[in-house]
Amino acid sequence: MYSRFLFQIIIIGLMVCFQVAFIAELPLGLANINLVLVVLVVLLILGKESTVWAWAIALGAVEDIYSFYPFGKHLIGMIAALLVARVLLHRFFTNRSLYAFIALGTVAVVCFFVFGYGWVAGIYFLAGKQFAAWRLLGERLIGGVLANALLMVVAFYILNYLSLNFKPVFLQPKQQL
Repeated sequence: MYSRFLFQIIIIGLMVCFQVAFIAELPLGLANINLVLVVLVVLLILGKESTVWAWAIALGAVEDIYSFYPFGKHLIGMIAALLVARVLLHRFFTNRSLYAFIALGTVAVVCFFVFGYGWVAGIYFLAGKQFAAWRLLGERLIGGVLANALLMVVAFYILNYLSLNFKPVFLQPKQQL
């Protein structure tokens, strides 16, 4: 039990270090990849909800420590994004298809941006400061949606190769006799 807990702490630390040190410095729009959020959405789709919530709290708190934004941006953004993704997963996307992966990843990224930056803008507003990053948010949101959708496609095909539980299409056509 302790070895599994220690292993999860090490994975969380490595994932945040990789996100902060490597992915944030990639060129073009690849710096908008949110590996942490993609991994959490994939774990949510795989059905490991207790692990997802524990990891979301831990990863959000650790990312907030390394962030220059007010504390809570990543934590609130991740939890809100996963709550919305969980509702959509259980109500609308009951199959495990490529389209469901892309849609859940896209919704999670948009919710992360809306709730995370909404939190930051609210804190700046209450403090009487101006939040000057509004013009960059559109570029980061579009780049983030595209980059994370691509990462969700890669994750889907890796899981599809390793498992038989995933379907590459939304609807199967009827076979002709």
